[in-house]
Amino acid sequence: MVKQRFCLAGQAVQSALRQAMILEGKNSSDFNDLLWIMAQESGGVVDTRNGVSTARGLFELLKAQYY
Repeated sequence: MVKQRFCLAGQAVQSALRQAMILEGKNSSDFNDLLWIMAQESGGVVDTRNGVSTARGLFELLKAQYY
């Protein structure tokens, strides 16, 4: 039996992740791994911001990673 991973991300966030993966040419087999990372970083909350660093967003990217 395969253990299911749990993510708080709603269907809209999961759908957006799938669409982004298609646009970026990423393999759909990576979806569950990316969903797990998202769950650890932001719990699936789109506008998450870290109060002690520049990290923000679903994957808690640092400012240096998106500028």
